[in-house]
Parts: sequence; C-alpha cells; structure tokens
Amino acid sequence: MDSYRIVPKANEKSVTKSIAETSNKEYGVHDTFRYGPRRLVDEVLPPHPLQARLENWDETQNKLHMSMLRNSYGIHVPIRLQMEKAIVSQINRAPHQLHSEYNNLGLDILNGVDNTLAFEDFLGTDSIPTFK
Repeated sequence: MDSYRIVPKANEKSVTKSIAETSNKEYGVHDTFRYGPRRLVDEVLPPHPLQARLENWDETQNKLHMSMLRNSYGIHVPIRLQMEKAIVSQINRAPHQLHSEYNNLGLDILNGVDNTLAFEDFLGTDSIPTFK
C-alpha cells in the first residue's frame, strides 16, 4: 500500500518536457505562458535521484499520518483534520495585522510543525535560493 510508505518512492521521475513538446505550433518557439519559463538546466542535466524524494517528502509523511489516524480512530478524524486545515488556511485577519502567507500559527499547529524552525520561518520564503 502506498499510504503506509515512510519515504517517497525512489523511481518517481520529475516530468520535464523538451523544447519540441513545449513549442508554439504557429511560431515554433517555446510557449512560456503555458509551460512557464524555459530552464536550460532541465534540458542539460538529468534530475538527481534524491530530488524526487525530497520534493515528495511532506506529501508522503502526510499520507502516512492520515492512514495511521484513520486506522487508529476511524475515518472521521482525518476528514475533520482536513476540514480544520481548510478553515484555518483561509485568510481572515484583523485589519491592523500585516498580511503574511507564511505566518499562520493555526495551520502550523494542525500540521504539527509549530515547534520546528524551518527555512521559511526566518527568511520569509519557501524556497532555498541557489547561488551560482
């Protein structure tokens, strides 16, 4: 079963499309509006095998947690937890508070990451910058 998997699958490949697949039929150039900006690194280097595991880590851990809750307490617990996450993730702040998409304490508590310090907590972004 996939729901009892502790780590993501090793053979999952990230989907990258070649320039021929992403080209506009009329003009023959890369279609940025549909496929996003063109990245040459995807065309030159194959993705590292560990990259897919790291990208799918949180999703796999969440599936395992929901399966364990469902088997321990019943189907109502994962459904209620998902409902609470959906309610808490809606933006409903007081007018005097500054808007920040990374500052949602209620969602952090429901996800179980309220006692951890991650990259986005102190730099305000969810992606690690790459320096070249």
